Amino acid sequence: MVRPDAPPSSRMRVLFFGSPEAAIPTFRALVESRHEVLLVVTQPDKPAGRGLALKMPPVKTVAAERGLSVRQPGRVRDPEFLSVVAGMRPDALVVVAYGQILPQALLDLPPMGSLNVHFSLLPKYRGAAPVQWAVYNGEKQTGITIMRMDAGLDTGPILAQRPVEIRAGEDAATLESRLAHIGAGLLVETLNRLEAGPIPELAQDASSATYAPLLKKEHGRMDWTMPAQQIWRRQLAFARWPGVFFEAHGQRVRLLEGRPAAAPSADSACGAVLRVDKSGITVGCGEGEAYLVVGVQPTGKSRMDGRAFANGYRISPGVVLT
Repeated sequence: MVRPDAPPSSRMRVLFFGSPEAAIPTFRALVESRHEVLLVVTQPDKPAGRGLALKMPPVKTVAAERGLSVRQPGRVRDPEFLSVVAGMRPDALVVVAYGQILPQALLDLPPMGSLNVHFSLLPKYRGAAPVQWAVYNGEKQTGITIMRMDAGLDTGPILAQRPVEIRAGEDAATLESRLAHIGAGLLVETLNRLEAGPIPELAQDASSATYAPLLKKEHGRMDWTMPAQQIWRRQLAFARWPGVFFEAHGQRVRLLEGRPAAAPSADSACGAVLRVDKSGITVGCGEGEAYLVVGVQPTGKSRMDGRAFANGYRISPGVVLT
């Protein structure tokens, strides 16, 4: 293996697998490192917007700007794709939020292994949405794990970890962006260490594992029986997807901004409008608390503040939001 103080011409040959915005910092850091990106593998272009025009994954856009080769297999297990990858003889695979499960034959291909940048301190929050569930559950700390991938769901041995504090009031999108940049640096550091020879690997304690399942649309449905802090965490966690929504007079409304508020009375029904003023709409919620709805977006409409929504949609004290 090449030592870390080797001349800049030495490098590992790497395949990069990633698709969304969160994968871009690691991709850029890898391209700008001394290592060589042989191929970028990302999800197929998908229809988006009202016209359903095909939209490229963010990683593909950056790869095109850099003039790098890109593959977008519909199924990563496709024999033709696997044959192409094997013929490239990569030293390592790097995976960040790719979007498909890699087969064992692919994971075992590179001699230096297949590395994943995971946005939690494994074994906590294994799964597809670790950042969102950490915010929703009110965690004070999360982090980045560089893991050697195996056949399980985020179960491989840990090569490196870095804890990251979750700031008060931080939403999942902001936290994910911070983690993405921290993970980029840690990934390159780990590759550099692997070049020098084997590094210690820590087996995960399966008994301490928690899971962060894929988000579904129903996760965004408002539950006014929750206490105010939990509603706030739901808003912070799920704002980007699937969005937090409630219904008013049978119409779906997306909650864009809100915060816990002082309850004018302790015996208010959950979901009942308690007050409408220039600050927004105060709604009763669990444990005798209240939540202030500051900004909303009714279906098919633009964003509006809470008071304007109340005036335009007949929302007054006593109306129940569901």
